Amino acid sequence: MSTPPAPDTSFSLTYLKRYDIFDAKKKLEEPSGLALDADRRSLWTVSDDTKALFQLSLDGELEATFKLEKKGLEGLTLGPNQDTLVAVREDGNEVITIPLPTASAAKDGMLAIETNALEAMENFAAIRKFFFDAEGKKRHKNKGLEGIAWHPVTKTYFLLKEGRPGLLIQVSADLSTLISHHTLDHLNGFHGTGVSENVLDFSDLCYDENRDSFWIISDKAQTLFLYDWSRNQVIQQAKLGYGWKGRYREVSKPEGVAIDPSTNRLYVVSDDKARLYVYDLRGAYEPPASHG
Repeated sequence: MSTPPAPDTSFSLTYLKRYDIFDAKKKLEEPSGLALDADRRSLWTVSDDTKALFQLSLDGELEATFKLEKKGLEGLTLGPNQDTLVAVREDGNEVITIPLPTASAAKDGMLAIETNALEAMENFAAIRKFFFDAEGKKRHKNKGLEGIAWHPVTKTYFLLKEGRPGLLIQVSADLSTLISHHTLDHLNGFHGTGVSENVLDFSDLCYDENRDSFWIISDKAQTLFLYDWSRNQVIQQAKLGYGWKGRYREVSKPEGVAIDPSTNRLYVVSDDKARLYVYDLRGAYEPPASHG
């Protein structure tokens, strides 16, 4: 009996369009996270130097701005009931919960937020060495939390640490307990062309329900990774490139990623250029049956 062929784990990434989303008046200047709205008709982003939450159309038009109590927010994801947005804040390694704003909230003033510190979570001791040295001093101040994603199957959040080392941290839905973690490095397939292992960073992630895997982007490597948590392995990677005026270019400082699995559209925001890039994503990857 012949051995059945291995499943096709390939995907193709086709650049479609880019939109300038820079808005000096509203201070949307350094987008650093991205989440698809529940109705899949708009996107949410934050600018890490601004105390605000921004709502964009799928073609990059700024539709609404909402005031926040804090700045420095990085990643974004919809909460489990789709009535909150949840972000991370590198300064303090905090998880910030924001009630999903209504159209009237822009007139009502500042949105209330709830803060959960990673350090205060149960079982933080398992990863403490990645954040603090033996004397209790912070390691690598600018290599803290950068991204967050909700996983609807495991019903847990996944927090992304930027680097030295990169970490993917699974925490409970109530943000009280650290459940598990994986380091992200060359041993599980994370490589960046022209970027050394100790420099490779991770800037955001989102969960793909069709593939039961995460899309993870790297700022310095300008690369998109498809990562399977249950196998702790990169499935495939691709450069975040695009064509412009007849020349091949790469997205400068990709800082936010979101996917619409119903349309196979992948959205990426750039911190450096304050632009939204749209890709068509295709592939035949079949995820394993088990979940880690």
